[in-house]
Amino acid sequence: MILSDSEIRDAIASGLIVVDPTPKDYQYKSSALDLHFDGPVYRYKTDDEINRGEAVHRPVIVDSRDVKSHEMVQQYGEEIPMVQDHRGIQCYKLDPHKFVLARTLERIVLPGPSKIAARIEGRSSIARLGLVVHLTAPTVHINFKGRLVLEMRNFGEYPIHLYPGETRICQLIFEKVGREPLEDLKTEHQGQTGAN
Repeated sequence: MILSDSEIRDAIASGLIVVDPTPKDYQYKSSALDLHFDGPVYRYKTDDEINRGEAVHRPVIVDSRDVKSHEMVQQYGEEIPMVQDHRGIQCYKLDPHKFVLARTLERIVLPGPSKIAARIEGRSSIARLGLVVHLTAPTVHINFKGRLVLEMRNFGEYPIHLYPGETRICQLIFEKVGREPLEDLKTEHQGQTGAN
């Protein structure tokens, strides 16, 4: 069962869902809650950037059997600097056909007894420009605590300016689960605060 806006409000008010900072009225949709974009933003360096100046080229190969994304970002990632838009306001510029990692401003907690999980989805207004906010990882499990990392790619033809704390980047759809899980959530992303 998907929660409606009134059920989301009630769940937040009673502590069954924790969203920090507390959502404003404009963030509620009929069956979802909008979340804001936040930096810093990271990109992966290309093979050529990693091997620049090396006599022997050593390509980066990811072993999908034992991926540790935090280590990958720390070793091969690079923070993207903010730029000024045409009005002089600081923002992040996501160029066409580029992939980056960012995060939500809001911290989410889905306590086990609430029996509530969530799915992160894009917002149609910016999705129609080619922005994907989660490539293949939409599930927010019961017992999750932390900020949500956004796996973003601009599939469009134009740069997109993203404003920390202002751009409504995604939405959460909350779902009621039949029973409380038997085990606590085991993931390297539990309690994450950043995209790195």
